[in-house]
Amino acid sequence: MKKTIEQHHFVEFYLAVDDFCYDYLHENFKDVKCFKLIKTEDADHVSESPQQQADFIEIIKAKFSVAKEAFKDSNFIFWCDVDHIFFNPMEPHILELIDKKLVDAAVSPHHSDGFADEKTVGYYNCGFVLISNPDFLATWEDLFVRHKQLGLYYEQKPLEVTTELYNTITLPINYNVGWWKFLGPNAQTRWDSIKLKGEDLKMLN
Repeated sequence: MKKTIEQHHFVEFYLAVDDFCYDYLHENFKDVKCFKLIKTEDADHVSESPQQQADFIEIIKAKFSVAKEAFKDSNFIFWCDVDHIFFNPMEPHILELIDKKLVDAAVSPHHSDGFADEKTVGYYNCGFVLISNPDFLATWEDLFVRHKQLGLYYEQKPLEVTTELYNTITLPINYNVGWWKFLGPNAQTRWDSIKLKGEDLKMLN
């Protein structure tokens, strides 16, 4: 992920890591800041194990902690999971909207085509979010912290609710091409084209 996005953009990485990754990454790579916040290797949000679910929640909390650290050094952040490959740069006008704080965030829909119950798990993918407004992040975190009380799905449904309270833009389908986009009724049509809706592929998850 790091090498592919660096082909197109200057990026400073803020990572939530465990002890092993910290020893490997800390001060060994340029523009990488590590925060030793991950304490488990067995987290799983789809498991029925209460401990694995609790561990998963702790990992999400670590992501929010790192995001707040990143905001101390930048006027916007790119909340992005590490399992991405970037093929093209993000369009300048989208980054301009974020950089100039003309919008609070840019989000990417799942486009799961019926594979997932997006009414439950959330319309937007929480692994790919550009955020320019720290208040957006704070609201999202607050809803996540209270997700069980509110009956919301982890941090993903809280993200959707947060977008209803702020000025956001929705990124096109070619910005976050995840495996879940290829399991519904339109899967074959999507597989048949390396370009989605005629647009160059930006990123693969």
